[in-house]
Amino acid sequence: MPESLQAWSRRLWNGFKLTIEKWLAVQAAQNNKCAICEQPEGPNRKTGKLRRLATDHSWVNGEFRGLLCRRCNTLLGRLERGGRSGKPWTLDELKAAVNYKEHPPARDVLGYIHIGYPGSVSTKAHRKRLKREAKAAKELENLLD
Repeated sequence: MPESLQAWSRRLWNGFKLTIEKWLAVQAAQNNKCAICEQPEGPNRKTGKLRRLATDHSWVNGEFRGLLCRRCNTLLGRLERGGRSGKPWTLDELKAAVNYKEHPPARDVLGYIHIGYPGSVSTKAHRKRLKREAKAAKELENLLD
């Protein structure tokens, strides 16, 4: 059942000291798109109805910053609150992480882009893949002998 206008108004005010009119003004200014990825919010998986963008705010001082999709709001929350470590990421650390992804040090050291296995390499599925590859290599070696 969709949230009533009165319930939404109460939730906005109680959570963010924000009126529906101000929320809608920000939504219009953002063209109903996430302020980070610039994508519209997707539909609810259960009902199929379009969801509202999340109301993003600072957990430190309560500042209402804008509207985000669930994906970006979750990511930003994890970055700010530090996930399991509880230590928030600094802006310098985030910039260093982006720089690392764009310029991996292994490329400079090796002089080329080394390609290994994609995905998680610490799973049962990966160990099975390695066994299959070893078996195939051994069969090929036996054929060549």
